[in-house]
Amino acid sequence: MKDNIWDLPTRLFHWSFAAALIVAFAASTREWFLDYHLLAGAAAFALVAFRVVWGFSGNRSARFSGFVRGWADVKGFLSGLMRLNPARYPGHNPAVGWAVIVMLSLTAVLGATGIIVYSGEEMKGPLVGVFSFETAETAGAVHFIAAYSFLALAAIHVAAALLHDIIWKEGLILSMLTGKKTVEGRVEAVAERPLLKKTAFVLFAAVTAGAILLVIPGERQASGHTPALVEGEGGPRAIERNMVYEEECGSCHNAFSPTLLPARSWEKLMAGLGEHFGDDASLPEETTSEISKWLVASSAERAFSEPSKKIISSIGDAAPLRITETTYWKEKHSDIGNEVYSRKAVSSRTNCAACHPGAPSGSFEDRDISVPRG
Repeated sequence: MKDNIWDLPTRLFHWSFAAALIVAFAASTREWFLDYHLLAGAAAFALVAFRVVWGFSGNRSARFSGFVRGWADVKGFLSGLMRLNPARYPGHNPAVGWAVIVMLSLTAVLGATGIIVYSGEEMKGPLVGVFSFETAETAGAVHFIAAYSFLALAAIHVAAALLHDIIWKEGLILSMLTGKKTVEGRVEAVAERPLLKKTAFVLFAAVTAGAILLVIPGERQASGHTPALVEGEGGPRAIERNMVYEEECGSCHNAFSPTLLPARSWEKLMAGLGEHFGDDASLPEETTSEISKWLVASSAERAFSEPSKKIISSIGDAAPLRITETTYWKEKHSDIGNEVYSRKAVSSRTNCAACHPGAPSGSFEDRDISVPRG
């Protein structure tokens, strides 16, 4: 006979969770899809929070006590599966029960490490400055491992469901849509827990709201681009443009963002204006001092931006005088051909603003990149 196995919240969770993770993975393939990746990841994180509480308040099949069993049961089920005669269960079998726990745990790890990477490497959100760039890099490695571990487990889960449906005609996939499944006898009812049920939905709403607020980028300038943040006396501050620098240095070449070179490079450049790449670019001492102080105050090691940290990491103790000679810049632009740089609207590798409209504000977000066609 057919019985109601999966309650509606469990079914909604199952398909919403799958959709959120598919979007999150698809959006992780390109950095300019970061916002979509973050929102999908936040949705999955909130769904896990809901599912944990629902695991103590849903119907028998939804509760952890209904499908999380000991090793003896898992071993017995797998042994039967190997003989092509697995035991039948109304809800999750013992192996899938533990797979559910592992997938929920991996998603929690993905959410936590994602927040650390977003804050410490992408330098976004209200937690900027809480996690170091090095911590974020470590979290990024864990995030990567957890993501592909989840994908492997999810692939096994889907394959197993198809196997049970094709060979043993259990109707697992359809049951997660309709809630009904053919079982022997009736599924044991469990006591209602209305307070926990309400808590599950409230927690889902709270975590969703918090996660969305966490991933909303900081305040943007009128140009629409997120300005770079640099160290300030009271904490991170948006970089301030220096008109003297833009007028003096920008009159001959692109006025590069100070966040793209370390202080030692800027000091070396400003000290050698008399022989500035073959030209005499000397300035009055007062002007030189003002520009130099501004460049050093907003240099790469003081900036809270991913390009700044990665440039610093790529050059070691060197003091490069050209941004385009740094290892990070070369790697980041390795797939751009000379034809692009020869276009009239670009004209040079040093014309950052041609493709990065937020360059004057120190913003080099992938999502803002727009390569001129002519």
